[in-house]
Order: sequence, then structure tokens, then C-alpha cells
Amino acid sequence: MHPAYGAGHATVAGACVTILKAFFDEDRLIRDPVVATANGESLTTYSGSDASRLTVGLELDKLAANISIGRNMAGVHWRSDYTQSVLLGQRVAVDMLYRQSRDYIEDFCFSFTTFGGGEVHIGEEGVKYRAPSEHSAELVLNGSNNGHPDRLSRNSDDQTATALLSIV
Repeated sequence: MHPAYGAGHATVAGACVTILKAFFDEDRLIRDPVVATANGESLTTYSGSDASRLTVGLELDKLAANISIGRNMAGVHWRSDYTQSVLLGQRVAVDMLYRQSRDYIEDFCFSFTTFGGGEVHIGEEGVKYRAPSEHSAELVLNGSNNGHPDRLSRNSDDQTATALLSIV
């Protein structure tokens, strides 16, 4: 018997892609994209209609989807396992970046687009999240002394978990 949710491949893909989008400029265009030839022995220029609009972030999102959906096609998971597990991985990555921030000596800032199209900003002030339909960001996790990761208590862990559920 194989459990459905959380899909391990999808959760790890969601976490890894989120970290990569936080560290790299996801809006950067991919210049001169290439694809494998039919026999897989060489590369050729990609000439699809979207060739001039491929970005690092969109390609990373596709990578997470392909890793996750491949398990669905194998009959191991349902589509809902993919969609929810990628979000679970994203939340794990945000939690890790937030908690690890206590170890950063220099000024830092991570920003990325969520799988749901929202925006997350992780900095010294905490974690801000702007949902796709909202015009302004909301502070969902505080970075001050009473909420900073190195001073978390059990109650703060509950608050952190609740706050992370709002990020999609």
C-alpha cells in the first residue's frame, strides 16, 4: 500500500524549486534556449512561440510540475497529491529560510513568486506575503525579538504553522 498525500517527489520538488527561486532571479530571460534532438544525441535551437519569453522562474515551476505529475502518470498519486504536495514543499522551504535567517550576519532578502502566483518576501522584518488578488503585502511572520526564529516557543511554532498555511 502506498500513501497518496503528501507525495514525496512533489514535496521535495516544491521545496527545492522554491529555494532556487529565492536565490536566483526568476524573472531572468533564458537566452538562446535549446532542446534535445529526437535521438537525444545533440541539441538544437528551441523555436517554439514562447522561446523569447522563457524565464528561470517559469522553467523551474515546469520542472517541479514535471517531477510531480510524472508520479501521477505512473499511477502512484492523484492530481490533488501533486498540487497540494508542491505547496507543502513550498511552505517547508519558506519555513526553513525564515528560521535560518537568525544565522545570517549580513543584510539579506529573499523574494519569489509562489506556485499560486503570489509574492513572498523574506527579510529581517519577517515574512511578507501578497496574494495574487491583493494590492499590498501582509506581514505573516514577524522578524522582531518576540517572533524571531531563535526565540520561538511552542506557541510560536503553532503561529508559524498557521501563517505558513496562508501562503499558496
